[in-house]
Amino acid sequence: MTDLHTPESAARVILGMFQGHNACPGEAVLPGALGQLTVAGMLPSDGVDDGLGYGLAQGWFENGPSGALRLTEAGFAEI
Repeated sequence: MTDLHTPESAARVILGMFQGHNACPGEAVLPGALGQLTVAGMLPSDGVDDGLGYGLAQGWFENGPSGALRLTEAGFAEI
């Protein structure tokens, strides 16, 4: 089982959200999709923040328009 207490594992849960949407590099999800990770019990709210920070630093995703989160080529390779 994945340790959800690390920023990397939280970022991988976020990548899994992209994978679940069959996203390709350049595609984005709206901020509400990230909130669903906490509602579904997949990540605590601070886990989402930690995962976002880690994934952005790794270049797995980037900030998109209107608060969206965009999958990058590097993030797609990690999926």
